[in-house]
Amino acid sequence: METLKVSKYFFYVGLISAVVAVGYVAPVVLGPLVNPNGHNIINNGPGSILTDYTTWPSLWMFVGFSMFILAAVVGSFAWSSVYYLSSALFGKQQRSSAISILQIIIYVVGVYLSTALMVYVGYTEGLSIAQGASPLVVAGSAQWTVIPTGLGVALTGLGVLLGVLNLFLPSRQSAGS
Repeated sequence: METLKVSKYFFYVGLISAVVAVGYVAPVVLGPLVNPNGHNIINNGPGSILTDYTTWPSLWMFVGFSMFILAAVVGSFAWSSVYYLSSALFGKQQRSSAISILQIIIYVVGVYLSTALMVYVGYTEGLSIAQGASPLVVAGSAQWTVIPTGLGVALTGLGVLLGVLNLFLPSRQSAGS
């Protein structure tokens, strides 16, 4: 696969992820959910369970969103730049198609899986606490997300390793080069 094509794919992933990031913050900014007293849970201003980042459910939501921006948006643009620069500076015009495709898929799935679960836990658990649930019950209900989140982190790491491997493997130049 052409190195510039891999760069372009990662650039598209970065753009799509930037749009998806808007979806991550939409529940906080537009949240129409109300608690039993009729008050808007999310847009309660300072001290709201979902905007007070000193409480653990909100902290998970903040960390998940921050990691999404860092890994999905900035990370994808960084990989796009790395592939572009390896082509421009070192003349490596070809990359392994299999490794390139695997890297993109595994990296994106890992980042989206881990960060989506972090945001989900922060959002749903924060709502539960805001509606009066016990923090102990809330913490217990989030246990199912621990292993899938770890799997997402591991997949992201594997995607990074595949990218580094793809950069250092000897490139196959086309017959005309």
